[in-house]
Amino acid sequence: MLSRATLGVAPHRATNEASIITIGFWSSVAGTITWSGMGVESILRPIQDNRREMFWPLPFVCTVVAFGCIHLLQRNRSRLERVGWFAITVGSALMLLGNIGLQLNIRSLGFLDAPLGPMIFLFALLLFGVGIFAAGVLPKIAGWAVILLEPMSIGTAFMLLPIAPMFPRGAYSGNIGKGIALGMIAFAFRAFSSRERSAFE
Repeated sequence: MLSRATLGVAPHRATNEASIITIGFWSSVAGTITWSGMGVESILRPIQDNRREMFWPLPFVCTVVAFGCIHLLQRNRSRLERVGWFAITVGSALMLLGNIGLQLNIRSLGFLDAPLGPMIFLFALLLFGVGIFAAGVLPKIAGWAVILLEPMSIGTAFMLLPIAPMFPRGAYSGNIGKGIALGMIAFAFRAFSSRERSAFE
């Protein structure tokens, strides 16, 4: 049986990594539940309800926290990943500001909710997802989940059109697609954790 000392892994580093994996996993699970919950509620009540936008930051922040944990696990492995993470932070900030502007009817911020924020965030997801592939730390399913986060949401919304019509705002049936993507990321964290444990047994 190989010990961490034998493999040259500092105990404090291993502890930090385990904490990052735990936070990343549970953030992903929380994102899965909250994104999916918003989607299901929009299907059960297929109307425009702008009050839903007050809940939107919760799953979004869970998602960004999960992305942050991915970054911490692989930040030294790929320059493209670091560029992607920087783009994620910028795009996330713009999206959150846009959501605030939308809720408070601040026109100077509302345009960040669409189209500027989502466009930057979509490009950032692509960069970050490819960076995950390049880093080679987490299973590839994590990279695909990041890249497909928004396309899966859009595709799900279109598939559910017969029972959940789309509106300019206040309808989130497509969030079920985001929930699936976060579930894939949670699976990647769990698979990575299991692989790390088996390396030292």
